[in-house]
Amino acid sequence: MAERIDVFISSTSRDLPLHRKEAMDACLSMGMFPIMMEHLPASDSDAIQASLEMVDQASIYVGIFAWRYGYIPTGYEISITEMEYNRAIERGLPLLIFVMHENHVIKAQDVEQGDGATKLSQFKKRLLEDNVVNFFRSPEDLRGCILHSLVPYQDTPSTVHRREGVKEDPAERIANSSSSTLRVIAGPGTGKTYSLIRRAARLLKDGIEPENILIVTFTRMAAGDLIRELNQMQIVGADKITKGTLHSFCLTVLMKAEVFLQTGRNAGRILMAFEERFILEDLKYDHKGKVVREFGNIHKRRKYLKAFEAAWARDQTQIPGTATLDTDRQFQNLLLDWLRFHQGMLLSEITPETLKYLKNNPASDERSRFQYVLVDEYQDLNKAEQALIDLLGTSSSLMIVGDEDQSIYESFRYAHPEGIVEFSNTHSQTEDIPLNLCRRCPSPLLDLAKSLISHNQLRQRRDLYSVTEHSDADIHIVQWVDMDSEAAGIARFLHDKISCGEFTPGQILILSPRRQFGQAIRDQLQVLGQPVESFFNEEIFDGNSKKIEEADSQEAFLLLSLLTNIHDRVALRCWLGIGSSDLGASQYSIVYQYCRSNSNLGPLDVLQKLSDGTLVLSNTGNLVARYELLRSKLDSLEGKSTVEIMEKLFPQEAEWAIPFREVFGDDIENLDLPGIQQRLQESISQPELPTEVNYIRVMSLHKSKGLTADHVIVAGFVQGLIPMLPHDDLTEVEKRRFSEEQRRLFYVAITRPRKTLVLSSVQQIPIAQAYQMNMKNVVRIRNRNIAHTITSDFISELGQSCPTPINGRDWRY
Repeated sequence: MAERIDVFISSTSRDLPLHRKEAMDACLSMGMFPIMMEHLPASDSDAIQASLEMVDQASIYVGIFAWRYGYIPTGYEISITEMEYNRAIERGLPLLIFVMHENHVIKAQDVEQGDGATKLSQFKKRLLEDNVVNFFRSPEDLRGCILHSLVPYQDTPSTVHRREGVKEDPAERIANSSSSTLRVIAGPGTGKTYSLIRRAARLLKDGIEPENILIVTFTRMAAGDLIRELNQMQIVGADKITKGTLHSFCLTVLMKAEVFLQTGRNAGRILMAFEERFILEDLKYDHKGKVVREFGNIHKRRKYLKAFEAAWARDQTQIPGTATLDTDRQFQNLLLDWLRFHQGMLLSEITPETLKYLKNNPASDERSRFQYVLVDEYQDLNKAEQALIDLLGTSSSLMIVGDEDQSIYESFRYAHPEGIVEFSNTHSQTEDIPLNLCRRCPSPLLDLAKSLISHNQLRQRRDLYSVTEHSDADIHIVQWVDMDSEAAGIARFLHDKISCGEFTPGQILILSPRRQFGQAIRDQLQVLGQPVESFFNEEIFDGNSKKIEEADSQEAFLLLSLLTNIHDRVALRCWLGIGSSDLGASQYSIVYQYCRSNSNLGPLDVLQKLSDGTLVLSNTGNLVARYELLRSKLDSLEGKSTVEIMEKLFPQEAEWAIPFREVFGDDIENLDLPGIQQRLQESISQPELPTEVNYIRVMSLHKSKGLTADHVIVAGFVQGLIPMLPHDDLTEVEKRRFSEEQRRLFYVAITRPRKTLVLSSVQQIPIAQAYQMNMKNVVRIRNRNIAHTITSDFISELGQSCPTPINGRDWRY
């Protein structure tokens, strides 16, 4: 019979009853025996003796520390809790230290005051300096942390449970690696962020100057969270690390070198996604107003634009740089001419511009500044971004972290999963350290996800294990008649669970492929009085620009831009085209050509001359009408206060205006028009998601990347949305790759929850909404404006343990 592994759990008790229970359960689920002092003996001497004897009996020490120092026996200077820690050190036990995160909710009476607070601060400083520390945000989070930390000891007899005899934790290997190139393949919930933190902490403790460390994250919030964790660990110099998104780093480099000024570009006006549609229509014509047939239809021109943003590296075999094919070069020249003339810039061209600058300027500081480069979510970088990382890491130690199974931006920006899969082929002497123990999802959930992703071909064959092998998960697959019944049913389910105390709002994620599904549920939750926020900022301009009745949000934003700066050529161009079947491209090409031939005139000047009759250009009547409407609207807002203007542009009663009003909120009285526009632009083009919240979050599947919640609802689980269907003009290979990316996106969604997963589908969608959501192969129900839909085909890929779908009206929970 295997020797029993005893784990001593040390903590203060009065303030941490739930945490101690979770710690005990974690040990038992790993087949280990928890030892803990629940009640102190009557005398101090007996209490000290009993506690230390328990430490002597144990094979592993688990210390849990919050905001109380613990009982100090009469005649002693330190608490029994600190005595237990000292005894564990004397015995050479493995020390697993867990400290309450600063964002953990606590009661005022559970915070030590006076001399005890001073002693606690000194004790924590000692813990942080001498140990690798895990931070927990809730009792459930503590359980996951302990499970993960106990894994290396699971199969080791207690007689060798000394520090020198234990298998090294992968995170410890990552932190201590001396390899010049390190690749960490990290599955969902396996602790990749923790590993990055450990690596950065080790570098700083080893004396590496923080200014010589670069950490690249996928979001600004991820970078901020990482530094906050390092600060909480009291790692000196953490704030001085260069950290942030690759885009923000690149923008800083270009601004510092004044590249925009020297190349005649304007980085002050970044185009919104909906404004790019107008460029694509304009690029149908060359400078003489002739149709460029080689560019094809709007979908093909979009692919050219995507290739331009990837520095023309469409796949992993191509070298990013300038266009070499004639058609690519022609497209690039016309595009850059358009951007220069309109004094605008694409957000996604910042990185290729930085790559070009650093390639051509090898003496630049950034080429040799960093000793260590750490990159998160490497699988979501395209080839141009990978090349930029290589340039920055030429004389550095490079660590990349990612997972090809979570690569979800291939169709958006040529970020191919092969980038991380084939990394070692292009980077010699790469050390691989896998993270394959998921501490987030219990086994039943992980089994569904593993079955799903096994259908993909573009991946390495490896397994993922749950540290909670025997934990249950609550999995439901439900179908409703229509979107209204789905919204009402899901909202009622969540309301009931919250009301009985099973769920807390901050631990609920609602994911949907389109905002219409998510926001319908949000509205029902609001009716029931539940706190809920929607994060569909990327779809805020979703209306069809060719239809006036769908373009309210776009017109409002463009008016705001022109009120802020009447010479905003991008906003003017887009305003002129709204409501036109070709977005005004054919007529605007005439104005554009005239301006290029008369360099002293801009489009605003030309339109004013056309309006007052001092200039005549044939076939520009619709543009002039739109311009005169613009003048009328601007005149009506002249002299009004900021609050009055915002009320006119984004009326309170308009549903489409709600997301805008949420962005500027109560700060509107303290902001001027440029400030409001900048806030809107940043919020929409570079959205950030808070992780510590007390409300239900509603968002897209893409947005959920990197998040964790106890309970996850995937709404709109219908064929044609999950997965989306590929365009007909794709090759068979491209269609297969698109389908695999859709599968990876769903894999990301179903690996977010710790406890509950609900997959919800509907049978019917209003035909107008189906088209608005870009659904393909829509099947209309005879004589009705309703589309018939079916549950996603992905359900058949979830394996034998997948629950049987049920009718929403029969759902019992």
